[in-house]
Formats: sequence, structure tokens, C-alpha cells
Amino acid sequence: YIGAYLEEPQGWANLTVNNSIVYHDNDFEVFIDPDGCNHYYKELELNALNINWNLLLVRPYLNGGPAVCNFTVPNQCQLSAPGVPYWDIAPYLPSGTAVKGSLNNPTVGTTEWTLEIGIPIQQYVRYNTYSSYPPKVGDYWRIDFSRVEWHISVHQTEHGPVYWKDTTRPEENWVWQPTYVDPPNMHLPEKWGYLQFADSHVNATRPIRDPQWPVRDALMQMYYAL
Repeated sequence: YIGAYLEEPQGWANLTVNNSIVYHDNDFEVFIDPDGCNHYYKELELNALNINWNLLLVRPYLNGGPAVCNFTVPNQCQLSAPGVPYWDIAPYLPSGTAVKGSLNNPTVGTTEWTLEIGIPIQQYVRYNTYSSYPPKVGDYWRIDFSRVEWHISVHQTEHGPVYWKDTTRPEENWVWQPTYVDPPNMHLPEKWGYLQFADSHVNATRPIRDPQWPVRDALMQMYYAL
């Protein structure tokens, strides 16, 4: 399970249909690469209305990755990810959000919103050859989190005050594990953090270092230097 607490004095969300392009709203995003191969990794975005956009990415955009595979565009998977019949985890995704305050209401405002996601592990390890299901103690995934926050202002209308997104300014991207590029680029799976599976008490697990990390890091540095 993944939980997040987001302070937000001006809570708003417009999208109400799953597999809309959720980052057009303020959102919380989860990136997971189960076997750390940088290919066929998964991205999940949720807004404050608990609307999700879930994507499978064949490879990073910098490496010539095609358009994402999901249900946003008909037949997109067949066009961008040969061999992948479809990708949509929405039916398997238990998730929920809660808003403290009044969403989309500048008169009242908000103080925070929270979310909880149950990651459907069996779906997430699909197309990742070296991932085990269920994960074993000591297994690890590459993972990262991002928060997209747009600049907004309050406009007066005949129906009262409303939030107005400033599309002339780029969104803010707040990241858990830095990707060390500016602006942040979340589609660098080799820069993400680690999630280690364990069956011991919280904060009592002995970290297991990735034995492949030195080689992977050296190879990625060579790749970007060429």
C-alpha cells in the first residue's frame, strides 16, 4: 500500500473520468520498475477526486520510447507496444482520496488531501521478465513519487469565485528521489529509489544493497556520455 499526505490550501480537480490525462490537474504520481531494467515500467497518477491515469512505458522517452500504452487512445497499445494486448489496471486498483475542506471552492478552501493506493502486484510484474510473484523477502523494485502542482489564481465570475489555472507558467514537480536534472524528468528509472520487500517489523529490516548497482551506474554514465 502507498499513502500520501499533501498540504493544499487551494484544492481543485476537474477531471472525472479514469485514463484522462490526470497531470492536467494537480496530482500525485507513482513510478515503478519492478525488475529495474528501465523497460516496461509503470506510471500511475491520481487527482484529488480519485481519478487515475495508469500507463505502461515500453522504454524511457530519451531512449526512443514510443507513446505510452494505455486506454487513453483507442488501439494505442497495439501501435506503441507490440506484443502487449492492452494495459489498464483501473479495474484492479483499490484507491481512495479524502479532502479536508471544500474542493473547487475558493470561498472555503482546503488544508490538505490524502490518498491511499493498493498496488496490484500481479498486474505490475506483467511484462517484467525478472520479477517474481509474489515478491520474495529481499526483493526490491525501483520506485519514485512525484507531485504535480500548477500555479492558480482566483477569478470572479457571475457564479462566484473560481480557481483559474495559469497555463502560461510551467507546473511545479516535487519529487521524492531526485533525478538530478532540471526541470525534473521522472522518466529516468535508473535514478529512482529502491523499495525493498520484507516481512519484519517496520524500521527493523536490514537493507540489502543492490549488487548490480555499481555496474549499472557505470554503464548508465557511459551511455549518457556517448
